Amino acid sequence: MNGFQFVRIDRNLSGTSSKGKMTYPKPLFTMKNQKNVAMMLSLMLCAVVMNSQVVVLSECVGTFETEVPSDIQPTSDGGFIIVGMCQPIDGIVSPTSHGGMDYYVAKLNSTGGMDWQHNYGGTHDEVARGIAELPTGEFVIIGESFSTDGDVVDHNGSSLNSDIWCIRISPTGDLLWSKSFGTDGNDAGADIIYKNPNRLILGGTKKVEGSGVGSIPYNTDIWIAELDLNGNVLSESYYGDDYKQELFDMIRTPDNDLFIAGTTYTAGENEGDGSAMLSKIDGNGNEDWSISFDSEGLNGIGKSAKICQDADENIILGFQTSLLNDEVNCNPHGSFHFVSVSENGELLIQKCFGGAGTDQSIAACMTGDGQIWILGTTTSEDGDVSGLPFEDNGGNAWLASLDEDMNITWKTTLGGSKIDGAVDMCVQNGTTLFILGYTNSEDGIVEGLHNEYGDYQDNWIVKVDTDLTSVIEQNNINIGMYPNPASESIRIEVPDSREKYFFRIFDQTGSLALEGWINTPSYEIMLDGITSGIYQLMLSDTHGRMRGSGRLVKS
Repeated sequence: MNGFQFVRIDRNLSGTSSKGKMTYPKPLFTMKNQKNVAMMLSLMLCAVVMNSQVVVLSECVGTFETEVPSDIQPTSDGGFIIVGMCQPIDGIVSPTSHGGMDYYVAKLNSTGGMDWQHNYGGTHDEVARGIAELPTGEFVIIGESFSTDGDVVDHNGSSLNSDIWCIRISPTGDLLWSKSFGTDGNDAGADIIYKNPNRLILGGTKKVEGSGVGSIPYNTDIWIAELDLNGNVLSESYYGDDYKQELFDMIRTPDNDLFIAGTTYTAGENEGDGSAMLSKIDGNGNEDWSISFDSEGLNGIGKSAKICQDADENIILGFQTSLLNDEVNCNPHGSFHFVSVSENGELLIQKCFGGAGTDQSIAACMTGDGQIWILGTTTSEDGDVSGLPFEDNGGNAWLASLDEDMNITWKTTLGGSKIDGAVDMCVQNGTTLFILGYTNSEDGIVEGLHNEYGDYQDNWIVKVDTDLTSVIEQNNINIGMYPNPASESIRIEVPDSREKYFFRIFDQTGSLALEGWINTPSYEIMLDGITSGIYQLMLSDTHGRMRGSGRLVKS
């Protein structure tokens, strides 16, 4: 038996060290009986050429009460910061609980450790939607507030209506100023961007004057404003038509153009129905173009995901759809629908992904190597969504990478046996994805749930290194696989006969090829049902926790 232990390999994007010298990865395994040098070299070659993505951190952030996350951003010190809302308790997040739900902000370091967490608000509900870091290390946060007291100032109208609320905080979370921007209707902040030098771009949704009872229902426009760093409005513009528009995300290009993503509603549609929309705003605030995407009008379908630009400066937009036509054939329950749109507003590619359940697109981003990543929340366990080795009673997060033609090159399902989902992701140092989500689970890959019964929802952070070939997982076991390469079967050796393991074998696209249970310390897996190629074996225990992984070659 050739036994081996998997170790972590870190590689930079260029393959060279900071001094320009070529760096070589450490071996994936240590051979106990080096009888076959050719086999060893073959396995090492497979390990180098197959670029696998792995979870290197999964943890819960918050308290034993409920938290609802919204946005995650990398920070200049190599860490990241998350925002959302929480139900605070005196002395747990901050010294004071204002009442209701408050803005929740947590600053974490590069390893996921907590630097600080804080809440802000008044006696009613607040929810933070977006955050941006300033060159000073301070942060500005946007969202909405129903409060007229506490940290909230200049609220327009009563506590029955929400205002766009923006705050600026110090690098350690101290409140520096508070500003409200609202009407007598329900207004909501969506995103905030720092614009050099010393400007802020705020985006949200505002009630249009004259709407209300007896007029056009739900009449709101997208509101974009430019502020100075003291929170004073320098300019503002509205974008929309005679019906409702909502803003969800925006990105700014080096040419000072702004791309905004949201949802647009037409006559006869209710509050939950609409179509995803994408617009381009030039540096002077003029709308160059705006397009919408049919989604078949089912309730809750059509809301835009967070957007990004790819290496060719096309915009990648995701949304949920049940569209059925010759070009895309989506699930009637709702699929991950992603489109590529040129800077001129031309629809280039559109693809549907997912399974038989409900799949909702959440975000898209690009890593430093030009790879596009898409994120979603799913209840599927088939199709493009890999099955889990335990019974799942809720949803899960789903992550995939795409090639230039928007074909899936790798994918994984993340979560535990209860309710899990994703809300955003960001890129740190070019190769590391930080995924922000929510969870009630305390198994699978979820660690550290603050409420032992899962009654309350926690913020959930998953760190995925996209430039690793293998990794030591927590509580990993030493596994053996022989012969490797294999033709008809491969034998798996595990050290503990008392433990039962679930194996999954994936091909290079991330598709599940084989799965089953290992009940004995030496177990033979028949490979006659799969074609020749390179595969990845993953082992998990009966709680769904990852316990080991390795690569096998089918000759």
